Amino acid sequence: MTSVLWFQGGACSGNTMSFINAAEPSVVDLIVDFGLEVVYHPTLSGEIGKAAQDIFWSVAKGEREVDIFVY
Repeated sequence: MTSVLWFQGGACSGNTMSFINAAEPSVVDLIVDFGLEVVYHPTLSGEIGKAAQDIFWSVAKGEREVDIFVY
């Protein structure tokens, strides 16, 4: 399984829209068929506040590994 931690660095969410609207493979295909684990995404994740910060710190401390970091 490939894990992704996605931060949004600017005001534009065009990269998120491109990711969600992809056709081949679709975001659902990536998650379900290819085993993509979205550790955190500012639009797709339910975690906010302290819960999101806990994820970030666990990655920063090396307690949780991610394969792809998108900024």
